[in-house]
Amino acid sequence: MITIKDVAKYAGVAPSTVSYALSGKRAISEKVRRRIERAVSELGYVPNAQAHNLRLGLSRTIAMVHPPNEIMLEGTSIDFITAAAEALEASHTLSLMPYSKTADKLLEAFQQRRIDGLILMHIARHDERIEALKASNYPFVLIGRTEYTEGLNLVDFDFEEAAYLAIKHLVELGHRRIGYLDLASHERAEGLGYAFYMQQGFERAQAEFGIQLIRQEAGRRNTDSYKATQTLIGQEKKLTAIVALLGATYLGILRALHDAKKHVPQDCSLVCLGSAAAARWTIPSITTLDNQLSDLGKIAAELLLERLAGNLEAKQVLLPAQLVRRESTAAPSS
Repeated sequence: MITIKDVAKYAGVAPSTVSYALSGKRAISEKVRRRIERAVSELGYVPNAQAHNLRLGLSRTIAMVHPPNEIMLEGTSIDFITAAAEALEASHTLSLMPYSKTADKLLEAFQQRRIDGLILMHIARHDERIEALKASNYPFVLIGRTEYTEGLNLVDFDFEEAAYLAIKHLVELGHRRIGYLDLASHERAEGLGYAFYMQQGFERAQAEFGIQLIRQEAGRRNTDSYKATQTLIGQEKKLTAIVALLGATYLGILRALHDAKKHVPQDCSLVCLGSAAAARWTIPSITTLDNQLSDLGKIAAELLLERLAGNLEAKQVLLPAQLVRRESTAAPSS
């Protein structure tokens, strides 16, 4: 393997002179520069970018702390991971870091110079990791919101408006007996931001439209949504619509309704949170609140790159909820 010392010997200069010529840190005479360039070319020397970055205190790696395994199920997170990686690829590599409720491993990765920045998600309203990162002054960006967002760089989806718009759409169609598949109890107990805002949206819709929503806890697997839908329609014979804002769980819901001999939307309308690109291919196609995962990942990466470039101004982006009506919602048949 050709080293910088080999190049220096071949060009008849000191290794430090070769380093200065390649980095541009110091002025080198044109004659010496040409000798070094010829030596590099003839020897086939390739600079060690990793070693160079380490000398500068850079890893050229951004870590994304992915959510717990149950949140990653059914492929619901691949869109924002891919979008973030694409936004970073010109300057950094994206690395996935296992989820942790404490900041120790995050701070350790910075201290050991394994990462230059961090994208953090699955955010609690009161999150000790964020307080520790703020105190350390390391570059990080959130996908999600805490209760107090001052000074934070973040991007989030408007879960409150999504829940409200889902109920509003069904009420305007004439539905009054509406069930919703809620987050698992442990997600609510953790004080997660999206759980809080989603509940705010449901409560706002109930108060405005004067209806009582029928709650059924569910998990994030299609097997979970299948069982939860069975329970819901078994207990509520007059149910005419279901809302599920758990991610890509509508396949389990559709199967449960099919097995119960209920046609969508004739017997039961369905509104879900999910990818508009995927929802249009089901039979029937699903009315969704598009969760814009690609935009979340892309914007988070761009905010972090701005922070790494020295822009210390806090920027916060809230992506609007937009209902896309398809074939799964209609006026109740009765």
